Amino acid sequence: MFCLGVYTLLAQMLVTRELAFLCLGNEITIGIVFSVWLVLIGAGAGLKLRSSKLVTLFLWLSLALPVVMIALRLGAGWIRPVGEYVSMGKVFAAALLALIPICIPAGMVFPLGCDALARRVGSGAISRIYAIEALGGFLAGAAFSFYWVGHFEVTRIVVFAMAVAGVGAAAVLDCGWGRRVLFGCALILALFGVKAETLANLDWRLAARRWDCLGVTHDGRDGRPAVAFKGGVDSRYQNLALVESQGLFSLYGDGQIMASFPDEISCERAIHFVMAQNPRARRILLLGGNPAGELPVLLRYPVKEVVFVERDPAVDGMVRLAVPRLMEDLDHDPRLTRIQDDGPRYVKRCQTSFDVVLVHVPEPVTGAINRFFTREFYEDVRSILSPGGFLHTSLEASERMERDASQMAGSIYKTMEAVFPVVKVTGGSPVQFFASGGGASLSLDRNTLYQRSLPTQASYKSFKSVAFLDADELAPDKIAFAEQRLHASEVPVNTVMRPVSCYYTLILWSRYSNSAVGAVLGQVKRLNKAFCVFLAMFLGVCAMAFAVVLRRSHPESVVRSGAWLAMAATGFAGMALELILLYAYQGLFGYVYSRMGFMVGLFMLGTVAGAWQSRRIETCGREAVRRAVALGLLMMAALAVGVGGCLVSGVPSEWLIYGAMALAGVVVGMQFVAVTRFLVVAGSGEGAAAGMVWLGDYWGSALGCLLAGVFLPVLFGIAITCLLLATLLLASFALYLFSSLTPAP
Repeated sequence: MFCLGVYTLLAQMLVTRELAFLCLGNEITIGIVFSVWLVLIGAGAGLKLRSSKLVTLFLWLSLALPVVMIALRLGAGWIRPVGEYVSMGKVFAAALLALIPICIPAGMVFPLGCDALARRVGSGAISRIYAIEALGGFLAGAAFSFYWVGHFEVTRIVVFAMAVAGVGAAAVLDCGWGRRVLFGCALILALFGVKAETLANLDWRLAARRWDCLGVTHDGRDGRPAVAFKGGVDSRYQNLALVESQGLFSLYGDGQIMASFPDEISCERAIHFVMAQNPRARRILLLGGNPAGELPVLLRYPVKEVVFVERDPAVDGMVRLAVPRLMEDLDHDPRLTRIQDDGPRYVKRCQTSFDVVLVHVPEPVTGAINRFFTREFYEDVRSILSPGGFLHTSLEASERMERDASQMAGSIYKTMEAVFPVVKVTGGSPVQFFASGGGASLSLDRNTLYQRSLPTQASYKSFKSVAFLDADELAPDKIAFAEQRLHASEVPVNTVMRPVSCYYTLILWSRYSNSAVGAVLGQVKRLNKAFCVFLAMFLGVCAMAFAVVLRRSHPESVVRSGAWLAMAATGFAGMALELILLYAYQGLFGYVYSRMGFMVGLFMLGTVAGAWQSRRIETCGREAVRRAVALGLLMMAALAVGVGGCLVSGVPSEWLIYGAMALAGVVVGMQFVAVTRFLVVAGSGEGAAAGMVWLGDYWGSALGCLLAGVFLPVLFGIAITCLLLATLLLASFALYLFSSLTPAP
């Protein structure tokens, strides 16, 4: 069971990261994968097999993961067709197909393990099994987050997971010589994963094949210029890939183009267009952007210092792989300061001021990138601007500013207006935003910018100042139209805890992928928040009325159903809080994919502590167990309110989020043992009770992942989502008390 915990955690992380890449790094894939995962695990737990099948199940798991990972790489073109956005339906379908061969067998193992141990030790088997499986998951999550994700390729981690499953098979095998053979094979696999360079080459080939399936690379036999895959890496922060065509390199981050180089024409125009606002700027801060294109142009100006902030050191490695001489020249320029740090975190801690802050990041399709477009970030930027300093950023939008596109840009525009007294936008696409505290003389007048750019000491190789005089994005009618559309958009301010831009990203994503999800989101968003709270209470009253009718003829069914629903509600809220904390971590710190394994492991470690703390319940009578289950529901409701309050009242530390994650696991672990004991004293066997509670926990958790991981936070924000969770738990508390008072036959 320890091996099962290690294996399932690694498999979950690998499949999630693989699908997240195909969704451009969007965090909703976490909720989708987790929900499908839990449904399938619960379904597997409900199947009945003999304990002698444990060896077969572990051997199956050992072979299933490499097949799944190869299929995801080779099937990338089916999940995300060439030139298209991936639809949410295909993400669900891909997650389902990928996880069936892993989750169904893994779910079967748990009740079999409980039955096998119960025959040997009697009472206490369930809590021991639950605890040791979760402990394995925690240790695997910590190892994955803090070491493997930055040092091992995916193929190496897959081979290690195969070895762990092999150890699990050996542990349950009765045959002595067979056990020694399996242990030996597992050891050979583990050593092969650590030492063999063959796995690194295989990972490179599979990555190249994935980009070929996505239509990015091709051999040029059809008359088009050939595009070759030059290298890639899964860093702690993202998946990076470098492709090349006729000497032009493109760097991709989680499937989005981060930079193309050398592209002097585009970079000169972009930088000189911005610097015309203040050609004499002395201190410039660049967050994101194209280090091989924008930095050389910025350093042509008479600047005192250019600070370039990039959190991922692997980005520098990829760029140096393509243009090593250019990067060496930049290294020798004393005016350039490279900072390896998270952009928003650097801005928050920065003690110096800048004349220009350039925020050149991809579209806010993820919570990590959304942080560069929030009110909190803009407030930090304003605090480090010099008296005449300004901020520049941009956002893709359609030429006509259709409703969905204007709402996305409108949210960013109104967020800037809430912080900066002066905000100016250009016409066309992309929309460029200039903002200042009032001291900068920002202008979008063509002639003014032309005159400002003439005396600059910067050298132009391809750009000419006369280009300002007929710049299409500076056309007065287009600027007026853009401002009118952005002002007219009825959208709220974008914040870390209410990521409005992520909501509009989902709408655009749904529209581009021809999905009905956008229409559903639009309808749900119109619901009043108070209505949602009263709806949860109303459903609880209806459930109690139904129980009144049912208990006359089936009192034992009401008792067991009430306990099962208490477990489902606890699992729902526990997993919802886990997803909320993961998203909050992403919004606050921006690198959840490097901590996801550790945080999920913390949740599982919490379940270990909760199950261990509740082990005495397994010998208690009916009344004590009934009270323990009720207490678990109240504790989870209090935790939901506390998490919501802490997250929206300020910026919590990482350790506060870690602690809340572990506490949620503690309550779920305590509830698991308590509800299982309740069902046992109500007449169910140990194995049947474990399977039933496992099913309730996992299916309730799956629904929590789907709602809290995909819809509720982006629709209502984290505070309202936590309030809805607390309301649901209180309704479940009332229903449970009512049903558990029904006398057993």
